[in-house]
Amino acid sequence: MMFENIYFLIAAAAGLFALYMAVRNLLFIYRNSLRPFVTNGPKVSVLIPVRNEEHTIGRCLDSLLIQNYINYEIIVLDDLSTDNTWEILSAYETAHSSISLVQGKPLPEGWYGKNHALHQLAAEASGEILLFTDADTKHKKTSVSFAVTNIEYHDADFLSGYPRQTFSLKSIGPVLSLLFLNLIFFTPVWTQKKKPLPVFGLVLGQYLCIRSTAYWAVGGYASIPKVLTDDIHMGRLLIKNGFRQVFLRVGTIVSCEMYDSFQNAVQGITKCIFDFFDKKLIILFLLMPVFLLFVVLPSWLFIFYLFITPLTIPFFLYVGVVSLCAAWIIVLNFNHFPLYTALLYPWAFPLVIYMLLRGIYSTLTGKGFLWKNRVVK
Repeated sequence: MMFENIYFLIAAAAGLFALYMAVRNLLFIYRNSLRPFVTNGPKVSVLIPVRNEEHTIGRCLDSLLIQNYINYEIIVLDDLSTDNTWEILSAYETAHSSISLVQGKPLPEGWYGKNHALHQLAAEASGEILLFTDADTKHKKTSVSFAVTNIEYHDADFLSGYPRQTFSLKSIGPVLSLLFLNLIFFTPVWTQKKKPLPVFGLVLGQYLCIRSTAYWAVGGYASIPKVLTDDIHMGRLLIKNGFRQVFLRVGTIVSCEMYDSFQNAVQGITKCIFDFFDKKLIILFLLMPVFLLFVVLPSWLFIFYLFITPLTIPFFLYVGVVSLCAAWIIVLNFNHFPLYTALLYPWAFPLVIYMLLRGIYSTLTGKGFLWKNRVVK
């Protein structure tokens, strides 16, 4: 009985910690996300790496061509696409003088494809501010203005945030929701304006704004040519070198449809999740059982009690699960996810362990992952 009470007490602490992290993170993000009002200022280079994106690049470019910010350019690099992407981009370049098209160079030894594409794009940019974004994003007309307004106001060197994630299949939602685990367990974003640690750098490559001076001071993507989470490692590299980040609510100005199937969503996150933890096996083998025992298992025990003996749910188990569920609901609601994705967390959270184990296996065995018709390891 004593062991059971201690176990439920730890589960309650985990749930309350998640709720504390969620509330404090979201308050920071909300309070510091200024509405865009700067419409002219330093030149911005919007940089888009593209590989086999014939179905998405047109929508992305259409949204970027109608920005209310005046001083910006759009540079698109085609990374050796094998579909009709190049023809589509050529038509856009012909029709719009603000778009510059670059033909990507063959992938050299020691690089991953996207890192090399981003490196080439930065070399072509003439802006004081670099705004990296993806071909599957769609921007409101204030997107560039938001970046300039906030990076200037906060006197930050780089900023990022979670774009609004859209998905056509309901099964994709619970998988994509796992991107937000940082906000309830791993990343206190409110520390970024003080003395942040590199491990707390949180960056989404779908919307990453960096001052060009900071980018080149750390050597750009040439310093991290072969990492799968190029965005996260760029953030950590910048913080390590003393540059300041701010993490904001960018879902109000940019959206992204990353995956078109449940399988692709699982595969996409699997290829990155081990790399996100910097491939530190000791830390992961400590975290995984803790996560299973004190986050996943209590939710299943709660469901068991709820359906079998609802009047005998232990108090600390109740506190832990309700707190965790509340944290998850407010985080996902803040990021425009439907309620069902939050309520399915007892089934979604175990996917983290599966993806980690699969990512570890594929990396350590050298099998790697097939992505964009390339094998990455």
